Amino acid sequence: MNKQQIKRAQQEESKYRKILRYTIFMDLAQKYAELSTCISRHVGGVLVKDGRVLSLGYNGSPAGFDHCKFVGCIREGCKSGDNLKQCRAIHCESALLGNCSKLGIKTEGSDLFITCSPCNFCARSLIAAGIKRVIYIEAYNDPFAFELMKKSGIELIKFDDLLKSIKE
Repeated sequence: MNKQQIKRAQQEESKYRKILRYTIFMDLAQKYAELSTCISRHVGGVLVKDGRVLSLGYNGSPAGFDHCKFVGCIREGCKSGDNLKQCRAIHCESALLGNCSKLGIKTEGSDLFITCSPCNFCARSLIAAGIKRVIYIEAYNDPFAFELMKKSGIELIKFDDLLKSIKE
């Protein structure tokens, strides 16, 4: 191989490894979503900085509380996004950030790989925590959350779009 071929091969390897790493992070988020104890929505997430996992989380009842799937959902019958103040579950983003807080892990400049984009309550927490990018699979229907994050400088990226941009 000549120098130009080696350089091209290294670039292709770098793209491949980046795609693989990001896919592993999102796979972890999806696996963690399976741990969710919420009846209506299963969300999992992985907080990452410099290619390293800082925290993993999912939505569900706080530790020591009965799980909604056993005692029922307080919000049963509500439309998605309505009466969030009534919900006993901790959202995935709060669980992730709480874990970091307990362990003294700095979150500023990190990326969040998450199965569903944040609600506006969680968006505010992510802004305060200094998260730089939110990579999501499914968009949660909360335009205000997107507005808040965009205004704060958080980059919002659909996972498939991220992978496409790397391949190009």
